[in-house]
Amino acid sequence: MVLFGGMLTAYELITPIPKTNVYNKKIAQLGKRLFYDPVISENNKISCSMCHLQNEYFTNHLKTPVGKNGYVFTRNTISLVNEKYKYYYEWDGRFKTLEECVKAALENKHETDISPKKLVKKLRKTKYKKLFDKAFTDGLNEKNLISAFSEYIKSITTPNSPFDRFLSGDKNAINKKAKKGYKLFISKGCIACHNGMLIGANVIAKFGFMKNADTKDKGRFLITKNPADLYYFKVPSLRNVAETYPYMHDGRIKTLKEAVKFMLRYQLYKVYTDEEADDIVEFLKTLTGEINEE
Repeated sequence: MVLFGGMLTAYELITPIPKTNVYNKKIAQLGKRLFYDPVISENNKISCSMCHLQNEYFTNHLKTPVGKNGYVFTRNTISLVNEKYKYYYEWDGRFKTLEECVKAALENKHETDISPKKLVKKLRKTKYKKLFDKAFTDGLNEKNLISAFSEYIKSITTPNSPFDRFLSGDKNAINKKAKKGYKLFISKGCIACHNGMLIGANVIAKFGFMKNADTKDKGRFLITKNPADLYYFKVPSLRNVAETYPYMHDGRIKTLKEAVKFMLRYQLYKVYTDEEADDIVEFLKTLTGEINEE
């Protein structure tokens, strides 16, 4: 079973990230201030930016992140770039909207550990009350609080990667090795799940589809309790994948080449050469875009 959030024709297996991103600048600027401010946490010590680092493509290079009071998470941090284009959120696809995801992160006892209601009450005693009054006609409330965070995250995109320029007609934007890698990416079957604008993030599929990948995390089953969902996870976007290591839902793999070989073996059960793995890595490196944010 594979769950698709969007369907593509044969002519648009991968499409470029739009260079123009439409969002509300005033609200996004407010959300950005909140994103970097630890006042949003129950203990005034944790901000969103502590796990989602701008210079690491809004993720971090830890196997799994560390939260409140030293809690060690079991899943790798997902990059926040290009979130506005996703169909599913979190590794198990539990949320259908970014707003749901933001609310859950605020309330998570291992993250900021504060309800939107409590945070609104807290912020009304700070400079944020006036800032919300300027950004929203109805000022500071729970809905607008979530909207501010979400609008900032929606402003973060990574257009103009070498591969996007290649798709747009610049045949010299990527080298011969990367072009070979792209052909292998298609012929080996990677394109079946990693397609669309985000080259992934629109599908939920079984981890270890062709061969047991030895994971203790039961994936989507923990949400649905349906045995058919055992070890199912959201297929990650491959945008900026060269910059968002380590890899897999549990951060088990350190390098991109290791990740390519792992997926060819366990997900696709394909025979491959070391040179072919190198070519696919060269292609994946061309998916790194330019960070645009408010």
